Amino acid sequence: MIASAELHETLLELAFLFGLCIAVAMLFLRLKMPPVVGYLAAGALVGPNGLGLVPQVGLVEQLAEIGVIVLLFTVGLELSLAQLARMRASVFLGGGIQLAATIALGALTTATTGMPFGQAVFLGYMLALSSTAAITKLLSDRGELGRPAGRMAVAICIAQDLAVVPMILSLPLLSGDGSGPLAALGQMSASLGLFAALAALSWLVVPRLLDLVARTRSRELFLLAVLVSCLSISLATSVLGLSLALGAFLAGVVLGGSDHHHQAVAEVEPFRDALASLFFVSIGMLFDARAFLDEPLVVGLALLAVVAGKAGIAALAVRMTKAPWWTAGRAGLMVAQVGEFSFVIAQIGDDQGLLTERASRIFLVVAVLSIALTPLLFALGKRIGRTGAEVRRFGDELTDHVVLVGYGPIGQGLVRSLQTLGIPFRVLELNAETVQKERLKGLPIIRGDAGRRSVLEAVGLPRARMLVVATNDPTANRKVVEAARHLAPKIHILSRASYLAEVPSLEHAGADEIVPQELETGVEIVARTLRHFLLPDSEVEAHVQELRSAAYAIRKVAPRQGGTTARLSQYVPGLRVSAFRVEHGSRLAGHPLGEAEVRRTTGLSIVSVRRGEETIVNVGPDTVLEAGDVIVGIGGEDAVQSAAHLFRGPGDGLPGPVVGA
Repeated sequence: MIASAELHETLLELAFLFGLCIAVAMLFLRLKMPPVVGYLAAGALVGPNGLGLVPQVGLVEQLAEIGVIVLLFTVGLELSLAQLARMRASVFLGGGIQLAATIALGALTTATTGMPFGQAVFLGYMLALSSTAAITKLLSDRGELGRPAGRMAVAICIAQDLAVVPMILSLPLLSGDGSGPLAALGQMSASLGLFAALAALSWLVVPRLLDLVARTRSRELFLLAVLVSCLSISLATSVLGLSLALGAFLAGVVLGGSDHHHQAVAEVEPFRDALASLFFVSIGMLFDARAFLDEPLVVGLALLAVVAGKAGIAALAVRMTKAPWWTAGRAGLMVAQVGEFSFVIAQIGDDQGLLTERASRIFLVVAVLSIALTPLLFALGKRIGRTGAEVRRFGDELTDHVVLVGYGPIGQGLVRSLQTLGIPFRVLELNAETVQKERLKGLPIIRGDAGRRSVLEAVGLPRARMLVVATNDPTANRKVVEAARHLAPKIHILSRASYLAEVPSLEHAGADEIVPQELETGVEIVARTLRHFLLPDSEVEAHVQELRSAAYAIRKVAPRQGGTTARLSQYVPGLRVSAFRVEHGSRLAGHPLGEAEVRRTTGLSIVSVRRGEETIVNVGPDTVLEAGDVIVGIGGEDAVQSAAHLFRGPGDGLPGPVVGA
């Protein structure tokens, strides 16, 4: 009964917190402010230093720590050794300068107040780190992760995250725990060696495990494998005396170099977003207004020094990578807050006596306020960016391309056509073996669930011209169309449907055109059967249109283009290939083509004549047309319409041909 009561209280508290997050997010979105600020404000309001509405603060802190683990796991997923190699100048030069300068300046400033050297350097550690969680969330929400300033900010965050390992390992040196510097150095080297061994082991085991699981094509098993990998590596780093969050970051980096990173991000994304809200609420709970009321001048000056100092140092560091000044300024403002790893380091340092009670209270208030200011600093940075050239896209960003979902027979045929025409494209496919095989051939294909926003962003859907959904799973197709329409409202979406019954749901989801396989198969059977009896295209099309009319109550069924002749219009826009039957009593029946001067008077070129079982290809001025002949002509739309009356008999009111390229 006691356990049941505790569980009831826990669930009630969780329901309250998640409900609070929903209400706050809706309010702040209506006010056009980021929900992150609302989460911080809500935490400060209901926390122990506010109204005290959340009695189990420890539970919230544990869930928030899980949230940090998931957040940093997804951050690590976005990295790979190849990406680090490409970003080495930004990460190691820009990030390294920012870290060294911030730590040195923070340590020197605090040392002037009489603080011991070890404690001063430790405070510099905490101030040097920025909030990867807040920065990446804001950049992702605004679609600016690929912009120059966003990339530089993320590069600095990567350098900071990588620096956490040596920072934590060096804390015994700073604390002077009595073991002596040599012993502390030895302990640090041993921990670093164990961490490197764990990283190497993870790189050998985890990708192979996921390859094995991915072959089952089971999303449930894949998600479980991802979670087991993340938690196992996190626990291993904890056993080594490091933080769980650091292990999660390492697990993400390991997966980031595999073929499964996009799908892994998509699977953990819902957990990340839900737990991230609790993380920011828990940070808000640390806010103690009494510290601000007791020492407002100290807190105000400290906040100004942290924000202005970090922004200035980071901007100079970015500028040293030869980035434009507007990119440097905006990136500097993005990383001007205190980060979540700072709280992890603060907890470890507090256990080792590196943080006094007064310094801890002031630091927590300054840290929370600096995170709360992040959206305002983003807005200020955007004004700076507008004055420069950053509004232009990166040259290596793909635009006006086709995103293809599904690499089955239909997708493969489309890819061949796109390659022939030189149209850029990206392919999404869930079959791990197919992705691995086609990637070796140089195909731009990734493995991922196209129903997830992060996967669609990975192939640049917001910048694409068209999305083609070519899978045969009705539920998945609808999910992909909905996600794509939400992410890119103006993109043109063409979706496959197996049956006509699926069309209304795809139309409701936002598809612009729908090609039902059931209808097209029936149409093709009818058309091929009638053509076998040598009916001209105009008569075949009349029967096809009659067949389609029953399905055209569904408005967005895509009209089928002509056969192989339709490709001509791709090379010569406006060109049509049409078939006409020479009727009895028409102006052309019984006369040579030279007398009618069809090409001169209408612009239509006659290229062949079908007479019974015979096909006349070499058509010339002396070719005499007979009633019942079916002729094939090529010309523009106007030419086809102008020539149509020449083939009609007296009183024939039939419209001109409707089939053509």
